[in-house]
Amino acid sequence: MAGLSKVKGSGLATGAATASLVGIDDNATSTAITIDASEKSTFNGKVKVNNSDSLSWSGTSDAGVLVGSTSGSSLLVRTPSLNTSYNSGFAIDGSYTSGTSKSQINLKALGVKSGGNYHSDMAFYTTEGATVNERMRISSAGNVTVKTGNLVIGTSGKGIDFSATSDGSGTMTSEVLDDYEEGVHLFTAVGSTSGSWTPRNGWHRMAYTKIGRQVTVTGQIEIQGSSSPIGDCRISLPFAIGSNDARFNGRTTVGDIRGAGTTSGHIVADATSDNAYLRLAQVTDAGSLTFLNESRLDASWEFNLSLTYFTD
Repeated sequence: MAGLSKVKGSGLATGAATASLVGIDDNATSTAITIDASEKSTFNGKVKVNNSDSLSWSGTSDAGVLVGSTSGSSLLVRTPSLNTSYNSGFAIDGSYTSGTSKSQINLKALGVKSGGNYHSDMAFYTTEGATVNERMRISSAGNVTVKTGNLVIGTSGKGIDFSATSDGSGTMTSEVLDDYEEGVHLFTAVGSTSGSWTPRNGWHRMAYTKIGRQVTVTGQIEIQGSSSPIGDCRISLPFAIGSNDARFNGRTTVGDIRGAGTTSGHIVADATSDNAYLRLAQVTDAGSLTFLNESRLDASWEFNLSLTYFTD
């Protein structure tokens, strides 16, 4: 088309001769859309897509959506910069690694150049009620700060991977911290054959903390009665001890059990693999253990406990 053509509400009109352009007039004093000879369109206003349609671009690999920029193959939202000759803003682009047949999407916070360096943080916001709150921030130094809320591990067995750190001199089996829990365990005390001991109300709790596979329990154990117990006394634990390996065992000195009838001397709490309970034992002069049963524990006794062991 030799001259500038304008499509108006009443039809197509030809204006003065210029470069090959087609213009769509807004029926006022300015051209709303201009299409040049290379089929590039310039919108002198807002672009609105109605209904369920989407606004899309297709073409060569270097095509992109540019907001406030004139170059690059990404979506770039400009932010104020101390130096306008450098892009500053949020950009989205992608890359492809042929060796691994893997594509990736890159989210970038383009920094302001100041004093020869670029600096940028990336902040994430969500709305709660009528308030927009910052939830997480990645600083220019790479530090991630969770402002509010928790970091939730959504899959069992997954966690924080420390494989980038150096290993010990032994055989490393895992560098993933996959569990943390703290709470209160309401213990029971039963005989290995039958019967039980009755904890004193309010003193039948152990506090526990589990970090990975390591469990630590603490508390004051008080017994105020019994119901025909027979066999070694077994006090329940919040998690089962690891299986078939003495490395998982836990043992700690209890000292004297107060009010334990004929029991005295060096008393330990022993947690052995494959079990979900601990047993009380007296250490003999030869170093062997004599586990405490109904003949050595009467109906009223107590002791303090702090014990660490490992799960599978």
